[in-house]
Amino acid sequence: MALRNNQNNDNNLGFGNRFGTRRQKILSEDGTFNIQRIGQNIFEKHSLFQYLITISWIKFFVIVTIGFIIANSFFAFLYAFIGPECLGFSSDLSFIQTFIESFFFSAQTLSTVGYGRVAPISFSANLLAAIEAMLGLLGFALATGIMYGRFSRPKARLLKSKNVLIVPYKEGHALMFRIANKYNSQLMETEAELILAMMVGEGDKKIRRFFNLSLEFKRIVFFSLSWTIVHPIDEKSPLYQLKANDLEEADAELMVLFKGFDETFSQHTYARFSYHHNEFIWGAKFKPMSGPDDSKFAATIDLSKISDYESITLNG
Repeated sequence: MALRNNQNNDNNLGFGNRFGTRRQKILSEDGTFNIQRIGQNIFEKHSLFQYLITISWIKFFVIVTIGFIIANSFFAFLYAFIGPECLGFSSDLSFIQTFIESFFFSAQTLSTVGYGRVAPISFSANLLAAIEAMLGLLGFALATGIMYGRFSRPKARLLKSKNVLIVPYKEGHALMFRIANKYNSQLMETEAELILAMMVGEGDKKIRRFFNLSLEFKRIVFFSLSWTIVHPIDEKSPLYQLKANDLEEADAELMVLFKGFDETFSQHTYARFSYHHNEFIWGAKFKPMSGPDDSKFAATIDLSKISDYESITLNG
């Protein structure tokens, strides 16, 4: 495989001149870098706040619910251990019955609802209830802060075509893929950056090299419809004269960085994703994404068609 040199390779891409030789994707499906960090202690390696901010909403609510049940079960056990009389229950109640009653009392105390049907009587029960109420206030304040952080965390929700297409373009070829805004939020001043990673032979070994790909349009002002991102494959492109088997041999991966200004949050939002060499389609073009005409709107696009393409003859 003859790989043309590119003056922009390894230029301020953040990967350095060497990134390893493992044939694995650099970007995971969720956009995170597939990198293992070692040499850290457990507190440096695992951030609970970052984990709770970045996990899905389903996992977040499951963790909050489980934590709520565990906390109330812990205090219910302590109330039951002190004895049923500490909450005004009959001494004839079994430990299980006392635990159940104490659990619901704990839930009312932890959430500071306090219905009043059950109240602590002894000093030890009042002290335990006071501690639980304080922890409940702190706990719900933390949970509220994390929920606000999740809501206020801007993130570009992009739809992307499933494949990258190699299509006829002007007098040669071009690499193309499509993206669109998934939601109705208003994005503007959007930019795209493409980085091609390939295994290249240097001497008697292969190393991974990175190439910054030039684009037909790197920036668009209004991202209201779909955006077909085009990299012309000319003599300056590292893809020049390469074929599908060359990209497979080089374990090529196209990494995409998207940046746009979200009018709702008045902040820049980012998205990362990548295409592996087996997601490249040679000799195809995208089908139009136009939807049914409606006089109420200036234009209509059908987002379900973002990956639709048709095969064409690819000369050269």
